[in-house]
Amino acid sequence: MKPLALALGAFALVSLPASAQRISLSSGRLRLTVSDGAGMCLLVDNVPVIRESHLSLVKPGWTHWYLNQDDLAPKVSDVTPTSATASYEAKEASATFSYHLLPNDVMQVALHIQPKVAEPTEIEYAAGFLNANLLQGQHFEADTVEGRIVGAAPVNPMTADEWKAALCPLLKSIAFDTALGRMRIRVEASRPETGAFRLFDSRLLQRDWAQRNHMFWFGLGAVAAPAGDTITVTYAFDRPAPVKPDAVRPSGQPVSLPAAERPWTPDTPIIPHPKELREVGKAVRLAPGSLIVIPDRPAPEELQAAREVQAELKDVWGLGIRIARYREALRRRSASGATIYLARREAAPTGNPFLAAPPGGPPAQREGYSLMAGGKRVCVLAASPRGVYNGAQTVKQLIRVDPNGGIYMKPATIRDWPTLAMRGVHWYGGPQSWPFHRGMIARIAAPLKMNAMLFECSFTEWESQPRIWSKALSTSKASVRRTVDFARAHFLEPIPLVETLGHCDWIFQNGQNRDLVADPDTERAYAYDPDKPRVYSDVIFPVLQETIDLFHPKIIHLGRDEVRMWAKFPPKGSPKTTAQLYLEDLDRLHSWLKARGIQTMVWGDQFLHSPTDTADNAWAEDADMAKRLRSETPKDVILNDWHYQASPPEFPSVDVLQKAGFGVVGASWYEPANIQNFARALAGRRALGLIETTWDGWSMSENAVSGGGRAQYVAYVLAAEFAWTGGNPGLNALGYDASEVFRTLWDRKRVDRVTHPGFAMDVQGNGAMWSWLAGKRSAKAGSWAADRRSLAGTTFQIGRPLILRGALEGRNRPALASFALGGRKAKALHLLLGATRVAQGGSVVATLAIRYADGRCAQVPLAYGRQVFSFLDSRAGSETATVWRGKDANGAAASVRRWTWANPRPTSPIASLTLTSAIGEAAPVLLAVTGVS
Repeated sequence: MKPLALALGAFALVSLPASAQRISLSSGRLRLTVSDGAGMCLLVDNVPVIRESHLSLVKPGWTHWYLNQDDLAPKVSDVTPTSATASYEAKEASATFSYHLLPNDVMQVALHIQPKVAEPTEIEYAAGFLNANLLQGQHFEADTVEGRIVGAAPVNPMTADEWKAALCPLLKSIAFDTALGRMRIRVEASRPETGAFRLFDSRLLQRDWAQRNHMFWFGLGAVAAPAGDTITVTYAFDRPAPVKPDAVRPSGQPVSLPAAERPWTPDTPIIPHPKELREVGKAVRLAPGSLIVIPDRPAPEELQAAREVQAELKDVWGLGIRIARYREALRRRSASGATIYLARREAAPTGNPFLAAPPGGPPAQREGYSLMAGGKRVCVLAASPRGVYNGAQTVKQLIRVDPNGGIYMKPATIRDWPTLAMRGVHWYGGPQSWPFHRGMIARIAAPLKMNAMLFECSFTEWESQPRIWSKALSTSKASVRRTVDFARAHFLEPIPLVETLGHCDWIFQNGQNRDLVADPDTERAYAYDPDKPRVYSDVIFPVLQETIDLFHPKIIHLGRDEVRMWAKFPPKGSPKTTAQLYLEDLDRLHSWLKARGIQTMVWGDQFLHSPTDTADNAWAEDADMAKRLRSETPKDVILNDWHYQASPPEFPSVDVLQKAGFGVVGASWYEPANIQNFARALAGRRALGLIETTWDGWSMSENAVSGGGRAQYVAYVLAAEFAWTGGNPGLNALGYDASEVFRTLWDRKRVDRVTHPGFAMDVQGNGAMWSWLAGKRSAKAGSWAADRRSLAGTTFQIGRPLILRGALEGRNRPALASFALGGRKAKALHLLLGATRVAQGGSVVATLAIRYADGRCAQVPLAYGRQVFSFLDSRAGSETATVWRGKDANGAAASVRRWTWANPRPTSPIASLTLTSAIGEAAPVLLAVTGVS
């Protein structure tokens, strides 16, 4: 169920950073590079104009790929300082790009395509991911298939519908007025169908390629591609008028603060939202004399629940509280201490002093619970041990710190239960996967009440297959066992996933088992031939037996999606159809598992046909094949129906599969609306559950969480929410930011219960808030105001923002600003810092220099997507905390983030700070600085 890297298709593969730069050309103001996985990048005056480019040649319907540029290393030839040729050769198609940098800042790229198969071929050519910073708000003139069009690119994105987001009809040429000068683009081709390009605003799209690139999509979308077609695109740039920058402005003086930082925790709602909640009554004050009380004979879930609440209070809140069993607690309880009582209903004696239940008592659902918190009592009561464990996760979320450092629990009366029975997360293994799994289970999945782990374990170091082990991908059995045991200890049922039939790259690692490949001529060994007995006797059955011994599972997922994506199937010369081979293979594996008491789960795309059954993710060759698979597959097989789009939200495939007699578990990806809408559809049809998928490489590690796939891990929060609630409340009524919640849970630290003195700096800036915005602006400053205020526990002196120079705007502004601190000491500096525009992830926006009184200096590069974000960028960040949300002067949603620099020399006096702009596409904006002693 691996997503395709489609620009206009249903979903996109999470691309890895370019692994190799193949071409680098420069001339005048232009620099052009070609890299693996990212295609072409064009910079003008060091500002990216084209961020990436991509080419795919496919079978209509995207059921087979003839050529994917991202997966091939080009053969480079005819290289000069200003020109080069890159050829991409696949078995079924080839493509050649000719790049030329011409005089007067002109770049030309010619693409020649050559399909080698008789079947119909379509081309999708993302000729340029055009930098939105360059185009937004800018006037354009276009020659289109409907005539001449004059307009302006929108300042703010208007829609996530790529067809409605088109700037103009299919165009042959277009010219924009930009900060880099006038930019003219012309398209020429050997056929009219390929000589007119699409141009649409993709800034609101939730696909990975759009999230990674602030851009307008420019190119061809799925049109017929006959042999010998040539497409040429020419880009020309005029020079902008020169400007003289302002001098460096003086800064204000730091002001001492007795309380620069106070104890503070965010008042986040309970996640997932409870079915019934009233927040009334008196807060529960927790102190060392308080007790956690459990039954005399606790179930494993009750004991683990108590231990987790105890560890939360100690490790996060710095408060030690004992766990006592019921009879011991009766002896130890004190009049002054609070109690947290965790028990299933049958183990809770009536009339005991710890008991409290809301009207109606605990819900009858197996995982449901009730919670009463107020005064000196907290009581979690449930119909089952698992319900007690779920209630304990809510207890942890009610804990707060007051400004004086005291610990308390918010009052609450709750009755709660899950909507979907299975609520899981899917991920891979890998050599470094254990710390990742441990952290995700203990900090994210279990606290948010998930109960299943779909572990894609094909690349495990199977003892029966030592020759296919991969240093980069294989997981040791010891590591897998640790993850499985840890998941079960936190009551997530492990479901192993071993890929069969398709996506079987694991079987063919290191060149092994080539005799079993379904398509021996394929460049990528992908599917096996089910008619070869050794597939089962030597590989599949031994591996499945090892899987059973390792996981002791109730269910095994056999994969089986996208069987024909990378290889021809059925095998050449086979008299059998795809449906026949699929059913024979599945019957063999299902019978083998059933004989051992294990249920089978598979991906559902082969059981669906598009558009007969659903609009997307349907891989049956035709409607008859889909009907045959649904009819002849045993009905105890669970179908994992995967869809990654938000719309249409009806998800008709669930009805199709359920009416055929199957239990259905949905699978979502990271787009928030997709998770919400799919959960609603599954809940409305009483489906078995929802699993949140992860497609961020085949090898998990803790480092992945801070990388380009972070949005996928943030999505775990939303999946836990909507699987529990059935998709309600909706995204606009959650009352929290999923990225902030994930950051807080993943980077869980002890709450500082001490008030710290320090100093605040009014940066005495050079402009008004939002003055850098393009387009028509309000005279008001949005909902932001200048004052001294506390944001997330830190006090700031906020005045006029300091706006430094950028390449696309404010070229008359200073490039740097310095602030004299006069020898003050600080263990940390909190900066309210932002950028005028969305920049490329990882690009340096500015540099912060901290000069000490002894002459030593610390230099900190501030990178976009790490330390710095645009005020209008809502994407997840691993190093920043959002401390304010509101509206900009145009009424658009805006936020301010705090980035904290931890001083490695906290006892050394600081003489000054200097912020220097990198003069890139995003200009740095500094709102305030606070130092904490």
